[in-house]
Amino acid sequence: SLGLVLPLTWTEFLGLEVDGGPKRTSRRGTSPWILRLQKNVPWLVPHYLTALFFLTLLHAFSHFGLLAWVAAAQTALQLLPPGQVPQLGARGQAMALQVVHLLLCAFFVRSLWLMHLFVKMFVVLMVGGHAYVIADVGDSSE
Repeated sequence: SLGLVLPLTWTEFLGLEVDGGPKRTSRRGTSPWILRLQKNVPWLVPHYLTALFFLTLLHAFSHFGLLAWVAAAQTALQLLPPGQVPQLGARGQAMALQVVHLLLCAFFVRSLWLMHLFVKMFVVLMVGGHAYVIADVGDSSE
């Protein structure tokens, strides 16, 4: 996992109210849809990145990419009880987990960099479209 703090549970994220976007107004100034995107996108970025990571990981599993191997190593280190490997010890195992997590983040960024331009544009459109059609979610924290 990426280790991001999610503002909502996945059940709450999937159950967000869809209102189809803000109502059109004739007032001057910043458009309501821009205000909605400015509010919803930063609030839901951890969810969007986690979903993108999961999809990128599925793609890496399909062709045994580097991201898949690093994710498997991180999972193994997380599931292994501390001190189980005598050569590493508990402290060395924690350091190895941190190094593997850093590698996982680096390979995720590499996967995003190598992703096809049309896929990147599709992801941006999906995030923007989702943030547009859901009701403002940041209201409860103010």
